[in-house]
Amino acid sequence: MQAGRIKRVIVTSSLTWDRNLHLKKLTFLLG
Repeated sequence: MQAGRIKRVIVTSSLTWDRNLHLKKLTFLLG
């Protein structure tokens, strides 16, 4: 149970990081 929660946090943070990186690329291209 603990390992599953940690894994979910890692996946969520990596997805958030990917989205942030994508937004930075978009703002760089548009700006």
